[in-house]
Amino acid sequence: MPVSPNTENYMYGKGELFFKPDGATGYMHLGNCPAFSISVELEKAEHYSSMAGTREKDLSKVTQKTASSSITLEEFSVQNMNLVLMGGTPSTSSQSSSALDGVEVTTVADQYVPIQEGTMRLSNVVVEDDPLSPTTQYEEGVDYLVNRESGMIMALSTGSISGTCYVSADAAALDISTVNALAESSTSGELYFVGNPDIGPNWQVRGWKVELSLSGELPFISEDIAQLSVDAEFQADRNNHPAAPFFEAVNLSAGA
Repeated sequence: MPVSPNTENYMYGKGELFFKPDGATGYMHLGNCPAFSISVELEKAEHYSSMAGTREKDLSKVTQKTASSSITLEEFSVQNMNLVLMGGTPSTSSQSSSALDGVEVTTVADQYVPIQEGTMRLSNVVVEDDPLSPTTQYEEGVDYLVNRESGMIMALSTGSISGTCYVSADAAALDISTVNALAESSTSGELYFVGNPDIGPNWQVRGWKVELSLSGELPFISEDIAQLSVDAEFQADRNNHPAAPFFEAVNLSAGA
């Protein structure tokens, strides 16, 4: 690494962020991370002399050390959502590709109800008055509305459906992952930043005991690319890392 002053020490920071949850053997990649910064705070006990008219500070002692990080993520993957929502182990299930044939639906006027509980992402929806010998095929937008992604239907009070109708549709094959929000009280593990700057020195940061939590709101609706704001709290691990109990910052320079 060049000795200062040297413009090669200016840094245009970029890099990748990894996290290894407690109990895991490997790191998960957190995806594109447009912001990662670390803050170190010290609390001090200060003493002032009373032996003269003007009090003078004659002692300062650090009584508390804390380190934290602000992280911005852009990838709403199952693993990232599970981390920030403290979900423990995500639940997984699947939906097979299938055809719904004349499923009886008891409608509620002007309210959505499931066509078939748990069946989502429908296509080729047909709604009729009888499953075997239909005399009326209802018109979407006139007699009913359908939310294909959730698999729900709403009979319109201004339409011709009264009470029960029969729905045929195709259901897509789906792999389903469910994050059980707040199933755990915390998300903790090892945080690892691998620098890859366009300009400047290359730094890697590794925190041994880091607790992650969602900072602010979870933006399911946004005008721009949505972001996950995450707070990370570094905790001391002096038993295993006495020289750098909170985290270490390692510089990689090209060898001779």
